[in-house]
Amino acid sequence: MLQIDKYLGIVGDLHLGQHSEDQWYDTYDDLLDWIEASFLGKVNTIMFLGDIFDGKTKGWDRKADKNIKGIDFRMLTYVSEFFERLAKNFHVIAYAGNHCCFYKNRCDVSGLAMLKGKENITIVEKPTSFSVGAKDYRIVPWGYNIDGDTVEGDFVDGIFGHFDIQSFKMNNFKESDHGYSTKELFKHCDTVWTGHYHMRQDRSYQKGEKRVFYAGSPLQLSWSETGKDSYIHILDLEKNDVHEEFENTVSPKFKKVAASKLLKAPTEYKKDVLTVVWDIDNSEENQIKVSNTLAIQEVLSFKNDYSNVSNTSDVNTVEIKDINDSVDDEEIIDKYTGLIESVDDSTKAAINKKAKEFLNRVKV
Repeated sequence: MLQIDKYLGIVGDLHLGQHSEDQWYDTYDDLLDWIEASFLGKVNTIMFLGDIFDGKTKGWDRKADKNIKGIDFRMLTYVSEFFERLAKNFHVIAYAGNHCCFYKNRCDVSGLAMLKGKENITIVEKPTSFSVGAKDYRIVPWGYNIDGDTVEGDFVDGIFGHFDIQSFKMNNFKESDHGYSTKELFKHCDTVWTGHYHMRQDRSYQKGEKRVFYAGSPLQLSWSETGKDSYIHILDLEKNDVHEEFENTVSPKFKKVAASKLLKAPTEYKKDVLTVVWDIDNSEENQIKVSNTLAIQEVLSFKNDYSNVSNTSDVNTVEIKDINDSVDDEEIIDKYTGLIESVDDSTKAAINKKAKEFLNRVKV
């Protein structure tokens, strides 16, 4: 039986591998630093609630009933090092979510195999029970029933899993219409602690006697999560309740920003993922000003939205739909860095160099 102390750190879906561009590795380093600093000295054990990996689904083999997935070798190495570092200070417990698994409804073949046998890391591959004080708990990995495939009526105080639950938000735009009903869940436990949906959601039922808690992903992972806050949590297992939460203020956010606002308040968007909505003339002068601003703020990646532009200054601007689309990006930078009149020549040269480095880094 697992041995877990009163206080337990929990972390929702990481989806490591969903983004594997060079600049995202610094983001993951910042995330790891934050998780470690938040929990250090407060918990001895951290539990990951599924979907540590994102296998980048390439297709669905209906005949074999399995996902055709892949993840690059660099990311595999990084994940191994990520958890080895955590395991120096914490007992790490992890179980599979659907994105970790090779098969659709089974977790016996998953990316978590690479972490098995590592010191201070426990991979839970089948329903597993543990107790803390007077409270009883069950961990149910992906592919198993909520009751853990045990004898019907085996009731526990809390269940940890990776569940589809009806009526909960899957993202900003979609509500789940499939999976378990809360009525069915509460036949087996008082509280469900779960990963899977990336929005943090906490709902109480039956005058607070029952509860479903989606931890949410600890960082924004896509445009469907724009505007959401991200957290990790400490549970008090003797009370079956949240003890403390920590908001992520270090990871990038997906944002839409007007070009005019970006130029006026650029530091608000440092190292974020941006869609720049052009509400100013998309002249070559403005193009280079925006490009330089993005480079200086080291945004993770960006795209341009010209749908609101009603006029253009000349024919060359019409051809440039996105600064990344131009075949003469560096020529444009060389030619128009001089349009910035507010800085001296040495600063212009530094901006020119930074802009070229930035374009090479974010081109997609």
